[in-house]
Amino acid sequence: MQVLISKNCFQDLMQFTFSPREILVNLEGNFDRNIFYLTKLETLLIGENEFIPRQLINETILKTLKVSSIIGFYHTHPNTESKGDSKLSGSDINLFNEIYSYWNTTIKKDFPLLLGVGSTTSNNIGVLYDIKFYILNKIGHPQELISHIVS
Repeated sequence: MQVLISKNCFQDLMQFTFSPREILVNLEGNFDRNIFYLTKLETLLIGENEFIPRQLINETILKTLKVSSIIGFYHTHPNTESKGDSKLSGSDINLFNEIYSYWNTTIKKDFPLLLGVGSTTSNNIGVLYDIKFYILNKIGHPQELISHIVS
């Protein structure tokens, strides 16, 4: 199983979601340009210096990359970051809904889980917990998510 996750969220997210053996690939986002930079953690997914535009993260590229689960596509709005506010912005929630809907209607049968966590800052524990509870309302308890992923 391969999981994409924002590097900055790795330690915080581990507290309530995954064990180290389940985090195989690191995903770091540059959200200003809407691209994602894939870098090596335990598995090199496509290339250490390759960039993938967000619009290309779709069923075709996921199958090409042999990704079974993805965690990604979340960030705080730059305006809230500068004020130290870690709450999710409306655009974050819209993005989550958009991606969740795409997963649910298009690639659910091929990829067990598509959730969103990520940030352009390292101080994002508040964001993670906001996302955690938003996900709980959408999908279910973390324990169910874990069993869903590893099954």
